[in-house]
Amino acid sequence: MARMPKTKKTSTTLAYYKPTQARAQKTFHHILDVSLSIIENENVGALNTNRVADECGINIGTLYHYFPNKDVIILALYQGWYDQTIAYTEERRRNLRERSNARQYYKNVILDVISIDGFSCQSAVELERAMKLRPELAEREDEMTEQMIGMYEKALVVMVPNVCDIDRMLHPAMMLSAVWGALTIAAEVEADCHEDVADNAAIMIAALVKSAKENARG
Repeated sequence: MARMPKTKKTSTTLAYYKPTQARAQKTFHHILDVSLSIIENENVGALNTNRVADECGINIGTLYHYFPNKDVIILALYQGWYDQTIAYTEERRRNLRERSNARQYYKNVILDVISIDGFSCQSAVELERAMKLRPELAEREDEMTEQMIGMYEKALVVMVPNVCDIDRMLHPAMMLSAVWGALTIAAEVEADCHEDVADNAAIMIAALVKSAKENARG
């Protein structure tokens, strides 16, 4: 049997097989769907490969063909959430202008993050924590965080073209922290409170934009 290609990863322990044939893709996504369901209904600690294989109705060898360990399942799920987050944020940034309303812009960004298709706020928070706390995944999470910070930096530069170096260095990380804070709060409250959660976080971020504009004027 021909050896299946694997995605390129920085660590061989984090490599997983992404199939191109429809039948194999169905199994691949079924494994991820079952894993996400376990995380959403319980937590990451309840996830293990034997349980996932059992609930998928496949043998453990089949599961390992796609995902060699629990960390890789977590990574694949988080990557799916992250890719959507980046895509939505980038789409909004392309329509951003210097005179755009910062509060409304970031409120929309946060609402996008809170409502990523297929992921509850609770599961997103669980996955992000697991990425930070599991040694094999922490470096990858750091890389993703740096990319997100870079996107917030680009948005800040659009709104404040002559932003000073210190604000350009510090504000994007603070903005991302506010977004993550909103996501964490949203995971603890009812969905009809999400808009208020997003708005409160957006007010804080808009204040950073305002201070950056004031500092840029000297």
